[in-house]
Amino acid sequence: MLQFVPPNLTEHPLVLAPDEAYRGPAGPLPPSGPPSPSPTSERGALTERVFLGGPVSVPITPEYTAGDPALKAFVEREAGHSTYHLVHLSVSFANGPGLPPLRTASVELRLSSASGVRPPVAWSMSPLRVDEVSQVQQTFHLGPELKFQDVEVALGGYEASRSAARTAPFLLGMRELRDDPGWEFTRTRTMALDGTHRLVLVVRAERGGTAGVTGTVRATTRGNLLRRYRSALPRPLTLSTVL
Repeated sequence: MLQFVPPNLTEHPLVLAPDEAYRGPAGPLPPSGPPSPSPTSERGALTERVFLGGPVSVPITPEYTAGDPALKAFVEREAGHSTYHLVHLSVSFANGPGLPPLRTASVELRLSSASGVRPPVAWSMSPLRVDEVSQVQQTFHLGPELKFQDVEVALGGYEASRSAARTAPFLLGMRELRDDPGWEFTRTRTMALDGTHRLVLVVRAERGGTAGVTGTVRATTRGNLLRRYRSALPRPLTLSTVL
């Protein structure tokens, strides 16, 4: 197993333009695509709430994997047709008094190649899942005819309790092995969208070509209204490696 130290990433604040505002429960996020044009002013935009670090890439060459013979052999074996790149990025969330809490956020990437013969894909992603885990006390009541009864008091019946862990996803890696990978964050009962989160993926691209990474960051806040925002990654990343 190859261990690596993630590079330091300079974070930049994003200005997320309003994407949609409506009352009612959250629906699915709008489809991926070019972000809506930014307004001429920042009025109504989400500012100083979401920060992006990177993306930066490191080519995975035989020299890079020299500390792991098996991994080095894999890279050398693939060198005839594929190159691999380690892409680092981070996303940070900021909250404050009087600000509507961030409810959801996503980082949606698009991998592309000028050749178009074989599109690059997210060969591997990390993390793939981060869960909130809470302990839940479950109580079962057995009444007449051994029927489970969903009541608080079961007279003359038998009562048994057990403790179980209930999980709720806070972070999900999506669409591994495709050209449109991404991560989705969802506020849970005990985990707010706050602090910095590192995201890493390995991109497999066609040898001899040039691959690119672009993307969109989305967020929603929940106050009296559920509001949606989106912004393009400020600096598209180009991947090019000769092994």
